[in-house]
Amino acid sequence: MKEYKIFLVAIMMMMLATIVSASATTGTETSPTLRFSVATYSPIPAEPGQNVDVWITVQNIGGTDAQNTAIEFVDSSAFSLTSEADRIVTVPVIGSNSDYTVKYTLKVSDSVVDGANDINFKYTMANLPEVTSTAKVSIDVKSAETPIAISDMTIDPSPLTPGGKTTLSLKIKNMAKSSNIRNVDVALQLTPIISGTTVVDLPFVTVNSGNDKSVDRILPGESSDFSFDLAAYPSAVAGIYKLPILVSYYDDTGTKFTSTILAGVEINSKPDILVNIESSDLNKQVKSGSVLFNAVNRGTTGVKLMTFKLLPSSDYTSTSPSSEIYIGKIDSDDFQTAKFNVQTTKSDTVTFKVMITYKDSLNKDYSETRDVVYQLNDAPKTGSSSTFIWLIVIVVVIVGGIVWYRRRKNRSKNK
Repeated sequence: MKEYKIFLVAIMMMMLATIVSASATTGTETSPTLRFSVATYSPIPAEPGQNVDVWITVQNIGGTDAQNTAIEFVDSSAFSLTSEADRIVTVPVIGSNSDYTVKYTLKVSDSVVDGANDINFKYTMANLPEVTSTAKVSIDVKSAETPIAISDMTIDPSPLTPGGKTTLSLKIKNMAKSSNIRNVDVALQLTPIISGTTVVDLPFVTVNSGNDKSVDRILPGESSDFSFDLAAYPSAVAGIYKLPILVSYYDDTGTKFTSTILAGVEINSKPDILVNIESSDLNKQVKSGSVLFNAVNRGTTGVKLMTFKLLPSSDYTSTSPSSEIYIGKIDSDDFQTAKFNVQTTKSDTVTFKVMITYKDSLNKDYSETRDVVYQLNDAPKTGSSSTFIWLIVIVVVIVGGIVWYRRRKNRSKNK
């Protein structure tokens, strides 16, 4: 009896499975089923902010024709129509196992994220009027490039003096409209470069940190700040040095980008020129004579193309053929001289007005006016000292003559 009941249950389950299977098959054979796909699109990939032509294939995989199919494009945050006339496309018949292709020209949003983005539709068919179905396909969107820009770069203080310190600050901006940049790495390329037999070494190093810094992400249109402390070698020669900065990063699709930026680092120091008087013929008694000026370079870098000009003043009158003398180049810790002939009516001090013009090592022009004060002293008393010297000479000669005479006389007696 028990075995008979089990047999009946098995028969009923088999009959139920047959009924369900027949219903599914009947549904496929008697109703249209549409499948949406992308035939192609151009350009590939689509670009943010640009138009893209997309060909959509609508395939009827059902068992009956789709009658008067109304396909409506649905705007999204990624795509919109360029023509409202294409909003709804009505296809009279899509036969069973047949397809129909629709072309759309779409505007890609400026803010779309790189990667696969959906295009959305909804549709109705006359033979299923109570049903509104949805469909979506996707196409790839990618920025033509993921650009970065140095929106701001400063070196403070500048110029960097030999042996001095400064801070290099730069702001890196993500110029992409939709793509993040990730794992952003900024590295100063300070490694010496070997060119043939010559080693090119930049005359500064980073201090207080390494020469490499990074951030996890920079959002579209946003910026991130990086700063490095630099110290110049004490022996650094004045000049403008190209500092390569290597920036590497990834976009949202995992593509790596690298970019090299050049920063100009100026090494220089303000010239320090001392002007004084080395010697002069002038004194309280002598009112006309020469004045020898010194121009001393006390700075750490050289100067060049210097001219030395004696300016007019009520304290003196120049009697030299020219009031301007070309000096030329003065290295660090060196000097040059300029000599002028003058007349003065002063009896205590004379203030000479001089102007020096020159260029530093980087051809920056300088012009400086100086007041050089010279104290007039009494003339040296050479008369009395000369008489005294002559008296000494005479005494020495007389004493020497006496000694010589006595020795000679003693020799004569001994003979």
